[in-house]
Amino acid sequence: INITQTGGFLFMNFKKVLFLFCISIIGLSGCNNTEKATVSNAPDMEHTICYITDFNATDGTIDLDSVEWLTLADTDRIKELKIDMDNDMPSGFYIYNEVEKSDTYKLSDTTTINLMSLDNSLTGYKAVDISDFAEYYDEIMASFEDYRMVFEVTAKDGAITEMSEMLLP
Repeated sequence: INITQTGGFLFMNFKKVLFLFCISIIGLSGCNNTEKATVSNAPDMEHTICYITDFNATDGTIDLDSVEWLTLADTDRIKELKIDMDNDMPSGFYIYNEVEKSDTYKLSDTTTINLMSLDNSLTGYKAVDISDFAEYYDEIMASFEDYRMVFEVTAKDGAITEMSEMLLP
């Protein structure tokens, strides 16, 4: 056996193994951010009124459907949509949802979540964390069939920065 040939054979196999190893590492590095991929296309929002269409406490995601909140002051828009103010707006508001389309967003420990407070506080809200929100959400959804929670939401880069429950009289 010629040592030069054997060494060359081992060196060539080593180069192939090294090449395959590098390709595997590069390929796997593109798979490390699957969580962000689910929310990366969600649009940014600033004080947008939304229905919560789904909430997953396990992975901290929330699905939101943007809606239009109309009050009695929105007379031109009410006329345009042919809304009957007497029959369709008995509480002084109307939620218009032209297209039902939800986007998925991420909640985090830095998300400010404000729920309506019934304790006669001056602000009308109480700040809660994700686990308190999850408990509240489950309780509401179990109590009221087909109820859609409405929140004013601010989001950036697929993550909710702030969400405040809207009062539905």
